Amino acid sequence: MLGGDQPYEPTSSCWTDQYDVNLQVVGTLNGVEEIVRGDTAGAKFCVIGLRDGEVVGGATVNSPKDMAVLRRLVGLRKRPPRSDLENPAFDLKRALAS
Repeated sequence: MLGGDQPYEPTSSCWTDQYDVNLQVVGTLNGVEEIVRGDTAGAKFCVIGLRDGEVVGGATVNSPKDMAVLRRLVGLRKRPPRSDLENPAFDLKRALAS
């Protein structure tokens, strides 16, 4: 539309609220390397899907702030260092700069 050579490719996403659980998904988690951040037995965590180092999808449970960042990481086709994503102390927003 603005003269770019990349075609527009919308990123799929969905969400649902089930009682006290909010689940959000962006992109794909099919055939990816998964990184889990947080405690899956707890009430708040996220899963990040990587393919060849690129963030191609994610899912969050009760973590809307992480989802906001994941949407941007997927849309921008970011490739942050895996070690950063695996580090629970790493602020996902910082991955947008990589």
